[in-house]
Amino acid sequence: MGDEFWRTLLASAGSAGFSALAVSPLDTLRVRWQVTPAPVAAATGHGADTTAASAASAPRRGTSANNHSGGLMRFGRGVVRREGFMQGLVLPGLAPNVLAIATCSGIRFTLYPKIRNAVTQRVGGSDGDKGAVAMTVAGFATGAFGYWVSAPFWMLKTLGQAAPELKVGKPTLSELWSQGGVVRFYRGATPLVLRGACLSAGNMLGYDGTKTLAKRNGVVDGPVLHLVASVVSAATATALAAPADITMARVHTARYRHETSDSVLRAVQSLVRERGLPGFFRGYPVFFIRMAPAFTLNLTIYEQARRLLGLGYLE
Repeated sequence: MGDEFWRTLLASAGSAGFSALAVSPLDTLRVRWQVTPAPVAAATGHGADTTAASAASAPRRGTSANNHSGGLMRFGRGVVRREGFMQGLVLPGLAPNVLAIATCSGIRFTLYPKIRNAVTQRVGGSDGDKGAVAMTVAGFATGAFGYWVSAPFWMLKTLGQAAPELKVGKPTLSELWSQGGVVRFYRGATPLVLRGACLSAGNMLGYDGTKTLAKRNGVVDGPVLHLVASVVSAATATALAAPADITMARVHTARYRHETSDSVLRAVQSLVRERGLPGFFRGYPVFFIRMAPAFTLNLTIYEQARRLLGLGYLE
C-alpha cells in the first residue's frame, strides 16, 4: 500500500469522524423515534407531557412519556425536557457512532475511485468517461464492504442510541459477546450492509455525478461545487437507503422491544403490520435532515483534506 492510500484513508476517516460528532443529536433523535413502540398515548389519555415519574413506572415495552402522538418535533422536545440535550440526544451511542462512520467512510472513499475506474474500463470507457453505472456499482460495492467491516460498531451505536427509549442499560462489547460471540456482532448485518450499500451508491452517484456533470459544463471544481453536490448526494442516498435503515434499527432492537424474533423477515412483517408500507419511510425527513449536513461536512472537509495532503480534489 502506497503513501497515497494512507493519505486518502486519513482524509476520509478524519472528515467522517468530525461530521459524525456534529450531527449526532439528529441521528439519535431519528433512532429513538424509529424504535419507540406504536403510540399508546391516545388510548391512555397521556401525551408527551407525561411526567418522568410516571414514565419510570410504566411497562418496559414502552411508556406514554416517550410515545409520539404529537409528532417528531414534539417528541424531540419531550426528550430534551426530560433528559436534557446532552444526555438525551448527544451522548447515547456517541463513541461507537464516530468509530463506525470513520471506519466505514475510510474504506469507502479509499477504494471507490479504484473500483469506479476499473468498472469504467471494463465497460469500454476511460477514466475520463466515467458514467452513472460505474459510480453506482462502485458506491454499492464499497459501501457493502465498509459497512460489513464496521458492523459491530453500528450495532453498538444503534443499541446505545435506542437504550434510553427502551429503558435498558447502555450495551457493551462484553455484553454482546456473551449473547452469542461474533454471531451476535453481525446479527442484523444484512439490512445494515444493504442500507450501507444503498446509501453509498446514492451518495457517490449524487456527488460524483453532480461534480462530473458540472465540470463538463465548465463549472470550476471547488468548495461551492462540493457543497451543492453533497446536498444532491444526501437526497439520492437517503431515498435509496430509507427502507433498509428502519429495518436495521428494528432488527438491532428487537429483543429489547420483546419481539419473538430478531430476524430481518420478522422485522419487516412487524413494521408492515404496525405501520403499513409507509412505515419503511418513517423518520425519512429527519434521516435526510441528518444526512444533508453530515454529507456536506464530510465531503467538503474531505475534499479540502485531500488538497492539503497533496492528493488534489476527488476526480
